[in-house]
Amino acid sequence: MAAALDAGISHLNTADFYSSGHNEMLIGEALKGSQREKAFLAVTFGALVALDGFMYGLDVRPQHIKNYLAYTLKRLNVEYIDLYQSGLWMSNLLKVT
Repeated sequence: MAAALDAGISHLNTADFYSSGHNEMLIGEALKGSQREKAFLAVTFGALVALDGFMYGLDVRPQHIKNYLAYTLKRLNVEYIDLYQSGLWMSNLLKVT
């Protein structure tokens, strides 16, 4: 990832639900030091994921968004995110219970 940033590839896109946040921790490691200033960091939030990895819904209630954001900032080890957006799901992809 450092080589990509050094080459001018700056848009990093992740989500708090990718690998239960592990992806954010990997990106956080890559963004240490001056690398953060080279990146445009986009994060998607709100997907509800079962233990088997099945995405079954979306939760964008304000109190939960604040919680998602706090954990994302911690995992990424950054002070800000450039684009924070909710996940959108087509109804035919959702499990109805």
